[in-house]
Amino acid sequence: MNIKIKNPMKYLLTFIVGCLLISSLIGFSSLQSAPDNRNNQGQWVGSWYASQMPFDTNFFTYTFPQKLFNKQTIRMVIHPHQAGSSLRLKFSNLYGSEPLYLGNVDIAQYDTAGNIVRNTNKQVTFQGHKEVTIPAGKELYSDEMAYPVKESQDLAVSIYIPKQTNTSTWHFTPSQTTYVAEGNHTKDYSGAAFNTKLHSYYWLSGLDVKVGNKKTTSIIAFGDSITEGINSSLDGNHRYTDFLDERLDKDKRYKHISVLNTGISGNQILRNGSEFGIKVAGENMISRLERDVFSQSGVSDIIFLGGINDIGLGSSDANQIITGMKKIASKAHQKNLRIYIGTLIPMKNSPIYTKENEQTRQTVNKWIRSNKIFDGVIDFDKVLADPKNPDQMLPAYDSGDHLHPNDAGNEAMAKSIPLNLFLR
Repeated sequence: MNIKIKNPMKYLLTFIVGCLLISSLIGFSSLQSAPDNRNNQGQWVGSWYASQMPFDTNFFTYTFPQKLFNKQTIRMVIHPHQAGSSLRLKFSNLYGSEPLYLGNVDIAQYDTAGNIVRNTNKQVTFQGHKEVTIPAGKELYSDEMAYPVKESQDLAVSIYIPKQTNTSTWHFTPSQTTYVAEGNHTKDYSGAAFNTKLHSYYWLSGLDVKVGNKKTTSIIAFGDSITEGINSSLDGNHRYTDFLDERLDKDKRYKHISVLNTGISGNQILRNGSEFGIKVAGENMISRLERDVFSQSGVSDIIFLGGINDIGLGSSDANQIITGMKKIASKAHQKNLRIYIGTLIPMKNSPIYTKENEQTRQTVNKWIRSNKIFDGVIDFDKVLADPKNPDQMLPAYDSGDHLHPNDAGNEAMAKSIPLNLFLR
């Protein structure tokens, strides 16, 4: 059958425009989600992560004056837990009310004091462009780039914010220094221009690396400030997750496993931070499971430690907390993931301690130790408790606030985790 086209040029132009539109829509869509984790050249696995939260100016005794950035460079230091031949970075504008414009992003090996290692910096691109706009409420990955990532070799990600941008989506982390400079200094080797020091990650949420070993997986440490490592040594990478990753690396049977830290300070199982006046405590654990745990590249196991803030800040009773814990276990099992639960650690003499709260903690711990729902129990309470006064933390492990472990306590937590839990 012959079909006559009255105006073939008009038809051709319409066809070309349609193809371009479809192509642009496909390209934009690819910014919103990660590419497939596996292909013929290897597979992606998470190497570093920072759970995002909505910005606020206060968190207990902490105050955050950096409400906005304007014509400034933010240099953030990340500590990879898995090596790889290529990388991609994840950025988030999850809590932004307006598009986020990044004028330039560079990555380099980090040295000290805001300096990067000379001749290691490389331009990060987004669909081939050095600039990118992230719509409000969205997250995206950068392009894949050939860049050898060494495990435990710190990297510096420098982003330039060329116009006034309100701080919206971030991760508060007192144990890591971030550096800020006036103007575009993303490619500077020297840290001399970075005169402002902060303790947060801004819009940067993840690092994935490409690996050839198909057995490579990641453990997700899911929890609150105890997991986040809020009182560990500044820039020391001494969270319990860091010590656990070091243990895995020393044994060839587990070297293919990385550890991702998804802790948020003040986080609760049941209530959002905004519900009790602390926005930076983030969304409740049940609601953020999908984004912070299940969507991670290569995840196989979860170590869950949460509930202490439900007691101390949320005034939840034991039954409510246990019900929330059961939901988390159920959701993990629906994703065919193994999930281990930690007992709630001692809190006597801390600001949230009361006799009633202690009774709730004991009731929850009794259930945790006897439960058959999780795939295993890690008794962090027993590890950190003072044998002479088991309701309080051993002084050698106490960071000073009687609730959060110091470096030695974090290391003790990591050493208490049986590595054979993660054998397949």
